[in-house]
Amino acid sequence: LFFLDADDEVIEGGLTQLREAFERHPKAGVAVGASIRRTAGRPDKMKTPHGYGSDRTENTRRYLRNELWPIAMGSALVARAATAGIRFPEAIG
Repeated sequence: LFFLDADDEVIEGGLTQLREAFERHPKAGVAVGASIRRTAGRPDKMKTPHGYGSDRTENTRRYLRNELWPIAMGSALVARAATAGIRFPEAIG
C-alpha cells in the first residue's frame, strides 16, 4: 500500500528501493525512506526518518507520542498483511 499526494513526486527507483527493503526484511510491516521537501524560493531539504527499531509496538508507541521522526506522505510502503484486518465503516452516522 503506497500513499501519494497529488502534488508529490516519487524519485526514480524509489518504489523499487522500498520493495527491496521488504525483500531483505520480510517480516517488516512498513518500509520507510527519506523525503525531499521542496518549497519555492528555498533550497531542497532532505528528511530522513530515524530512531525506528524492530519492535512494532514500541515504534507505534513512540510515533504516537511524537518521539520519532514523522513519516512523510509518499516515503513509505506498507505491507498488505499489516493492513489486512483493518476495515472502515461502510456508512457514516
